[in-house]
Amino acid sequence: MLSFSPGKVTLLPSKQIPDKTEVTFRPVERNEMPAIRPKLSLFRARLVEMQPDAPGRYAGSIEVGTQDAPQTISLLLEGVASPILHVGSETVTLKSSVPGASSEVAEFSGSITFPVKIENEKVVMTLSVTWYGVNHPRRASGNAPLYYNLETFTGGNVVLKGKTYRAALFDTNYRGDFRGKVTSPVTGVLLLLDANGNGSFDVRGEAFDTGQPFNIGGTTYEISGMNAEGRRFTVKKSAKSVPEIAPPPDLSEGNSAPPFKATSIGGKQISFPKDYAGKLVMLIFWASWCGDCQREVPYFTSAYAKLHSQGLEALGVSLDRPNTLSELKAYLKKSKMEWAQVYSGGFWEDKTVYLYGIDWIPTFLLVDSDTGKIVASGESLSPSKMEATLRATLETKSKSPKAPSQK
Repeated sequence: MLSFSPGKVTLLPSKQIPDKTEVTFRPVERNEMPAIRPKLSLFRARLVEMQPDAPGRYAGSIEVGTQDAPQTISLLLEGVASPILHVGSETVTLKSSVPGASSEVAEFSGSITFPVKIENEKVVMTLSVTWYGVNHPRRASGNAPLYYNLETFTGGNVVLKGKTYRAALFDTNYRGDFRGKVTSPVTGVLLLLDANGNGSFDVRGEAFDTGQPFNIGGTTYEISGMNAEGRRFTVKKSAKSVPEIAPPPDLSEGNSAPPFKATSIGGKQISFPKDYAGKLVMLIFWASWCGDCQREVPYFTSAYAKLHSQGLEALGVSLDRPNTLSELKAYLKKSKMEWAQVYSGGFWEDKTVYLYGIDWIPTFLLVDSDTGKIVASGESLSPSKMEATLRATLETKSKSPKAPSQK
């Protein structure tokens, strides 16, 4: 999700006239948006094959700007133990994502912000990169890959039918030209609109390609007049009609976890959270193929072994691919993940994944089965804080009067 920091972002007004709104945005830098967790496919990393430039130094480039006036951004990487990335006059030292790992096999990452002129206007871009040590398996063939995301945003307010929405534009083409692919009905530029007012942009129901009609509050709109810098455009009522897509639920602490029914891989019928009366349940969205899951789920496995007898339960929802049940079972056994698991083979289209609006794994949600409320999520369940959070929440529940079970 993507959240604005209210103290830093100056929101420009949009002007509503009959059946349309004239919108004015301004550039929004990455550090003004502290939480970005959209669907992975929107921020898919791209590849630059860096070429040796000198001993311990590699060079490459990426192309940005408009199609008729492209600009080449030169990249230079130097160093082994602490690689330094140069982008024009800007530099950043990349940090190992696995502390203590040998620099020859480590993964290094970092980000750098730099301006680019698009039709005489300054557009701020944030380049995030991953670089691999000289003996990392990804470089076994002798190549030198640099994976990158290039994020460009403008932001402000949009007024529709008298209601003001927080909004932003994001160029998924990684060029900084907010007109996108002008020869295609799908531009690749997204209007992000906080339709449910929860202070963040969810992918489902709140991200709309600017070349396609979209429905908010039962009315279909379309966008016209987008300029290259993403500063000015018009949202108007459309003659077309498309269905409204409801945003996902708010999964922050204190909100209800959507109930659901499913069948575990052992054949047990599960009604969540009703079947876990009196317990705290860690709901885990994960997959055996997911690198972050392989690193983070073991922290819960360790905590579960210690706290299960104190009232901690768990339910996994696997995003493993179709026809991989036997491999999943083998992974569960090897990893000592002894709690119930739900697997449909639906991958990202699994019905429970869709119900919860999950766009990032692993996602941990600690649910009080008696109230149906989410009592911990996000940072409080990060690996370094997870066990302490679980212990504190179990202690609080043990001292609380028993609440009526969810029906």
